Order: sequence, then C-alpha cells, then structure tokens
Amino acid sequence: MESMDSVEKLRKEFKYWKYSLYFYQKHNYYESGWKDSYRMLIDSFMLRSSTFENASISLWIMKLSPVGDAVPYSFKDLENMTLKFSRSQCLIHTMYGRLFADHEGNVAIKTWDFFVPQFPCYADHPDRFCNELEILTHEDRHPCLMKLKGFCFQHILALVYDEMPTQVLSTKLYSGNQFGWNARMRVATQLASLFAWFHERRYAFGTVRPKDIMIDNDFNIKVFDFGFLTPVTNEDNWGPLPYHASREPPEARYGIRNLKADVYIFGILLVELIGNSYIGIEKKMAIHHWILKELQGEKRSIVNESILQDNFELANGITDLAVKCLNEDPNERPDMMEVSTNLSNLVSWLPFYFFPNLSGKFNLQNELEILTREDRHPCLMKLKGFCFQHILALVYDEMPTQVLSTNLYSSGNQFGWNARMRVATQLASLFAWFHERRYAFGTVRPKDIMIDNDFNIKVFDFGFLNPVTNEDNWGPLPYHAIREPPEAR
Repeated sequence: MESMDSVEKLRKEFKYWKYSLYFYQKHNYYESGWKDSYRMLIDSFMLRSSTFENASISLWIMKLSPVGDAVPYSFKDLENMTLKFSRSQCLIHTMYGRLFADHEGNVAIKTWDFFVPQFPCYADHPDRFCNELEILTHEDRHPCLMKLKGFCFQHILALVYDEMPTQVLSTKLYSGNQFGWNARMRVATQLASLFAWFHERRYAFGTVRPKDIMIDNDFNIKVFDFGFLTPVTNEDNWGPLPYHASREPPEARYGIRNLKADVYIFGILLVELIGNSYIGIEKKMAIHHWILKELQGEKRSIVNESILQDNFELANGITDLAVKCLNEDPNERPDMMEVSTNLSNLVSWLPFYFFPNLSGKFNLQNELEILTREDRHPCLMKLKGFCFQHILALVYDEMPTQVLSTNLYSSGNQFGWNARMRVATQLASLFAWFHERRYAFGTVRPKDIMIDNDFNIKVFDFGFLNPVTNEDNWGPLPYHAIREPPEAR
C-alpha cells in the first residue's frame, strides 16, 4: 500500500508540473543533436531553465518510500553510476531515451530524455515512467520483464534495472545457425506469454522492436522498452498514442485504439522471427499486404528456408497464425490469450523444440521420448506432463517416498539378500530394455532409484539417455567421476 502511495504522489506532482521541469534544464540543449538548428531560441530557453533551477521545486525535495523492491535514487547517484551519462556508457538508444550501463557493470539505467526541441511525446513521459514503475514492481511480475532495482524522478526520469543486457534480439535475428528454429520458437512463445499477461491485466504496450528485447545464451528474453504501457479501462476509448512508424497498425491512422493493435505488433515480431526476408526487401509495403502477396498461389509458408529444418507442417501453422495477427481488420484478429495458447499448442508436441543441448540441463527431448513410449519399461517413471516455458521440466505421476541409497546401509534385515537380488534383476531388465532399443543411459546411482516397501524400483534420473545409431561413434558424454568406465577416459 505504501509503495502505491509513492506512485500516486508522483502522479499528483506530474499532473501539476506537467513535463516542463524536465524539459527546461540546460543539459537538454547542450546534449541535443538539434541544438545548431535552434540557436535563436537559446536565450529564452536558458532563461526559463535558470528560473526553474533556482526555484524551490516540491518535486525535487519530495521523499518517497520504495515501490516494491525498487528504491529511490538521486540524480547524483545516477551521474556517478553512468560517469555523468557519458556516451561511453550508453548501450543503446531506446524509443524515448537511452539505456546506460553502470560503470561497474552491475546494473542498467533507462532514461526518458527531454532534449531540445520540444516533441509532443514528451507530454506522455511522466505517465510512461509511472506505468512502467507500477508494472515492474507488480507482485506477480512476468519473468520476461526486467527486474527493477530503483528509480529516479529528481531532474531526470529513469529506471534502474537489476540486470545488464549483454545482447539484444536484433543482433541475433541474422546470425544464421546460431539462432535456429528452436531458439526462434522459444522467443516467440515467451513474447506471446508476456503480451497475454499484459492483456489479462488490462494493459496495452504499443510498439516493441527486436532491439528492445534482451536475450541470453539460453534464449531467455527480457523486454526492456515499450512504445507505451498504459492501463485500458475502456477498450474502445483510450486515446491516441504514438507507434513506431513502420509498426503502426492500419487502424491507428483513423484514431482507433484497442488491444487488438498489440496483436498486430506481435504479428510483426513473429514475421521477423520466422520470415526475415520481409526486412529490407519490402520495407515500403505494409506488412499485412506483404504477407498476403507472399502467400499467393499455392505457397503456404513464409518461414525462411535457412531456418526451416523440414518442419513444414509447423511452418504452415505458424504462418497461418501470423496472418491472423496481421489481419487488416482488428475485429478479425485473435486476442493475445488465444494467440499464446495456439502458439504453445503448435510447438508443444515437437521434440526438437526442447533444446537438448542447453548448457547445464539434461536432455529433455530423449527422456520425454523414452517415458512416453507405448512399451515403457515398468521400472521407469510414469509421466504426467512436461514444461518448456522458462524452464525445462518433467512432471511424474508418482512421488518417491524412499530411494535405494537409504536402504543399502539400513540396519537389520529390512533389506536382505532376497530384496537386493530383486532390485538387481529389475535393474538388469531395464538396462537390457534400453540396449534393445539402442539407447545408452550413462550414470545411474542408488540415489536415482525410487524403491517401495515391496522392493519394486523406478529409475528417475540418468547421466544421459542417448540414442546410439553407430556403436563405435556416438561421441563423448559425461559420467559421474567415481562411476566413469576406464575406457571413457
């Protein structure tokens, strides 16, 4: 409650002062790329800036409580962190400002800039700032949003993120095999999930571009910039807000604003992920016209052939979804919840989607295939489900109550000769079953084997489950150190 009071206090001050306090600051002239064109206005600009500078401004001295985990920073704090907003610390120009790196490399700082001359969008900067502050401190913040560490409203509007972008999606889109089909589908499902999350909470987000999306080496994303984040109370009447020119939904030209405009924005991102031939070739053509032109005749897919990997049915399904999102009539577009569900359904059954080679993670693809076989061995766990969104996981339809390692050294006759032989024969049967199906399984430890009171076992973890097509050449795979066969060296 106290944190929301802080945002409401800011909104009240912004309503009184508008954006004038932030615009009439001398550095907005000196740092402007347009200053040479506006020299005739410098005297009046500097006079008003001096007036505001010397006045006792309630906004500058206001004390605020943290908003969630985000604490207030002073302007001096940010100057020290960015070496006085040095160009050398600027990572990227955002839609309305800049993204800076902390000189110690720990956090990133996003600003809303007010450089000379005055632009109409400046009037909305205070609202953009407050809306992002609220969304990023939401108790159930979406995992594809940046983690917020702090904020600043004194002399500058800025957010301090508790993470540092190392690469953005725009640099990945054209990197060939390093950003293949699996990775692109992973990004698409994360974006759809995030955008559906916004709409469930009645927020519109406007323009999102590939350069506004941070991506890590495992293709997890974080979106750090939006055209606007605004609450929508009346979907048919929430006022004109600007879009990035090349991403403007067709209805925006006629003053129509609703949540279906965001669906159009997602459609553009989806096309960029699967059919990047649009970029730079048909740039002057509206994307909803371009996609229909591409699909003339018997062509059913716009997926770039270099990333297709023979997944023709999925390619057709994804293309069809993109066409629906880019429908010129907003009423004919699906809503974002429907888009997210349909996209997840399209990719969920594909084993190649599960990133078997992600560093530090087990081979989900192979375990999923083995555990869903019709002739699954009785010593394997029964599978209930799986997850691939933000985490790789299997859901078993049974709960281990004890494992073999706790029985091996139990006192008394609770785990005697007969019980031990029963376990041994079950393990031998399971391992023979693997080999009959040309699978190697690697390390299995007593702690990886569930055992019940009747000494029936279920193995739930393996060093690796790997299909073996050529027994003499299936590559080095890791073993647990003390269980490594001598030839593995």
